[in-house]
Amino acid sequence: MLLRHDIANIALTVVPTQACNFKCTYCYESSRPNNYMNKEVADKLVKYIASMSDRLDFLQISWYGGEPLLAINQIVSLTKEFEKLNIKSYMASIVTNGYLLNNRNPDF
Repeated sequence: MLLRHDIANIALTVVPTQACNFKCTYCYESSRPNNYMNKEVADKLVKYIASMSDRLDFLQISWYGGEPLLAINQIVSLTKEFEKLNIKSYMASIVTNGYLLNNRNPDF
């Protein structure tokens, strides 16, 4: 259970891209630019988590976006960086439309 001010357990929602492959008319994402997280932001995210890593027991990342699987390389890269940190437990989830799921990325 994550508590709001519990520094040992952190849950973050990370948006690697606002781009989407469907452009559904009902979705607010269609009016947003197709931005992707740049290296500076990714580095700052890793640095932020690393600054707490000696106190973290649990890190939970929820990948969100537009369609986060459009930025699968960014997700893979950030996940590898998170896994290098001294955190007892790491878990991730993803909010996806599922279209880009394939034999390579479900296990990841």
